[in-house]
Amino acid sequence: MGRARIDMHRLQEVVRLHRLGRSGREIARQLRIGRNTLGGYLDAVSKAGLLDGPADQLPEVGVLRAIVEEHVPTKTPPQQTSTVEAWKAEVVRLRDRGAGPKAIHDWLSQHGEGYEGSLSSMKRMCRRLDRERGPLATEVAIPVETAPGEIAQVDFAYVGKSYDPVRGVLRKAWLFVMTLGFSRRTLLPLIGPSCRTLRGCAIPLRGPGSPLTRAGGPRAAVSSTPR
Repeated sequence: MGRARIDMHRLQEVVRLHRLGRSGREIARQLRIGRNTLGGYLDAVSKAGLLDGPADQLPEVGVLRAIVEEHVPTKTPPQQTSTVEAWKAEVVRLRDRGAGPKAIHDWLSQHGEGYEGSLSSMKRMCRRLDRERGPLATEVAIPVETAPGEIAQVDFAYVGKSYDPVRGVLRKAWLFVMTLGFSRRTLLPLIGPSCRTLRGCAIPLRGPGSPLTRAGGPRAAVSSTPR
């Protein structure tokens, strides 16, 4: 097994202490280097013929680096294979269908024969796949800047029945949503039965003192949400 490499200036100090007559035990303790690691470096410098000599004339850092690269292999960490790598094709298929890491993990835990992956490893794989894929068009938001009173986004939705205190009955109600393009201010009034279209929803909001008038009365409305 290869050894972890030390700094070349520390290796110079190893050579200096050795030339001063210090023992391997003393050098290892003083420089806090493992004795096996120290022995490997001493052997490498010795093979190069540079271990002995005056303590005030040490080998250059570049020379020591070349010796280390030739005689002391780097310590290579063991290769780690993800426990979910074998399921990459299935993960991609489920990811393309909109499934998240937990849903994919749960699916494979129940239906993937031999699947032993963890949720954390599945999350790492999904993040890696997302980086490799790059952003989708639906994930890119382009800000829309407009002048005050120029444009607004509008939409409406049926919310059930609401009590009419004037008539004392339950009536169908719609929620009208309007977001102003400039200020991003949002109006959320409840509208009665006339709100069957966007135009119908807007009718009760017009006129003096109405929410639409107070908001600045945008000249145009769009049905897609400005970002």
